[in-house]
Amino acid sequence: GVQGSWGLGMSSTRSAHGHSHHAAGAGYPLEGVLEEVERQRGPLSKQRTGADYHAVWDAVNRYVTEALAKRQTLNVANFCKIGWKVEDNGQGRPRLRPHFQLADSFIRGYNVFSRASPAPDKFLTVIEEFNYSKAALRFSSCLTKENLFMGLRAIVQHLGEVMSTGQPVAIEFEVGRLSCQDREVKFDFAAELYRREGLDVPQDALQVANYKPSATFAPPSADALTLGLKGTASARSSVSKADEIRAARRDPAVHFESEAPVDELSKAPSSNATGTSRMSSLDRVQQDAFNRHIAQIEVEAAAAITEKDEWEGHLQRCIEEEQKDMLWRRALLKDYSEQLRDQMQEAEDRRLAGREHCIEQASAHDFPNFAEAPEADFLDYMHERRCHLKDDLDQQVDAKRRVKQSEIERERILEATHAELSQRELEQLRRQAEMKKQQERSTLKQAWDQDTRLRAAKKVIEAHHKAPAAKSALLDIMSRKYERQGTSFSATLSLPESDMTSPRAGSALSSPPSARPVTGSVRRMPLNAAASLALHKDRLSTTLRR
Repeated sequence: GVQGSWGLGMSSTRSAHGHSHHAAGAGYPLEGVLEEVERQRGPLSKQRTGADYHAVWDAVNRYVTEALAKRQTLNVANFCKIGWKVEDNGQGRPRLRPHFQLADSFIRGYNVFSRASPAPDKFLTVIEEFNYSKAALRFSSCLTKENLFMGLRAIVQHLGEVMSTGQPVAIEFEVGRLSCQDREVKFDFAAELYRREGLDVPQDALQVANYKPSATFAPPSADALTLGLKGTASARSSVSKADEIRAARRDPAVHFESEAPVDELSKAPSSNATGTSRMSSLDRVQQDAFNRHIAQIEVEAAAAITEKDEWEGHLQRCIEEEQKDMLWRRALLKDYSEQLRDQMQEAEDRRLAGREHCIEQASAHDFPNFAEAPEADFLDYMHERRCHLKDDLDQQVDAKRRVKQSEIERERILEATHAELSQRELEQLRRQAEMKKQQERSTLKQAWDQDTRLRAAKKVIEAHHKAPAAKSALLDIMSRKYERQGTSFSATLSLPESDMTSPRAGSALSSPPSARPVTGSVRRMPLNAAASLALHKDRLSTTLRR
């Protein structure tokens, strides 16, 4: 039967799937995807009719293969477009190239991307929308349109969820392989498609497609193999019976007699010819085959009726859901309109209440009250004010002018004071700078004079053995030394003029002779201890200043 052949085909397909997955060994396999979808969403049909997710994917795969064979582009809604793209070969003639692109909704929904540039529809071959009725009737023997729709949607959703996690995915097709790595989706077409169109085969093209679709027809079932004919008569009787059958086929009367019911033939006496038993066996085999055929037709009719009832029930449920949705939307719109009407009424009530409140507020005071006549004093005051109105205005203008003028004068005085203070401060800074310069100049002059005198004294001291020192120079040095110490050099030491003269002058002085023997030096008489110490300290201070 058809169901038996489909079941054998699916089993062979699944075994082929398992072999291909073990051979590929990379990525999330198709078998795992289908098993995970069936575990999460349950079976497509409660009846064991062979309608499962493997059958759905097999139908989709064969649909894609047929579209590519017809050089068409198949558009699977919310998933992809797979088919052919028209290109120019540079010689003015178009050529076809296999093309695959994901739907924008699939890319946005599952956060995946593809490096292949999408092509507009005008550059693609004839686009065929995926027809679930055609796929169920032509590429499947156990699926309904609803089963195919629900199954394909579940498979695509699970594929998108797996791809969005970044897991490697490898799904085999008959015409190529769909793969995803780090959310990058690509489709590697089979190399045979490129060779068929005379194109260069890309390096990543699939050389051999591991996916094998299920067979439409399977080998004979076990029940069919058990059927056969077996005779019990001898060869002679068989030959005579064969002659009788050929005669019956030539003679209609004999043919009608041979088509008697099986029960009547079985009740015939055994002494009647052996050909009668032979005819009853043949009729029994024919009757059994006919009964099996009728039973198969009844099963298919019952399945068709059940499918029709399910489809009509599904349509009825859809209509009821649409009606409920329509009623809900109608009630929602009605409620919205009522609320809007209430809001408009409340706004109108607030406007009227505000208007009434304004009228009441305007009517609360009694001005002007024409019932009471104004007093005479009030009228005289108003007349006087009208007469002096210009004077009052002139006074206000004059007061404002005086205030403005006083402000201007005050600002001018402030500016002049500020300028004067600034000038004084600059003058003071200038005087301080000049005083500072004078102090520095005097300090430098004193230092220069002192340094000059010290240098002169040093030269005199260094040359004391060469020439007689002037008495005035030594007296000047010693006097400055003792003046720094706070005493008078003349009171402490009085050197006679004869002590500083040279012995070569030939003057005979009555001073006492020195204990030091005459050595012929320029300085005949040495200095005393105080003078030598003063010279030594002056020399040290000069060295330290340098």
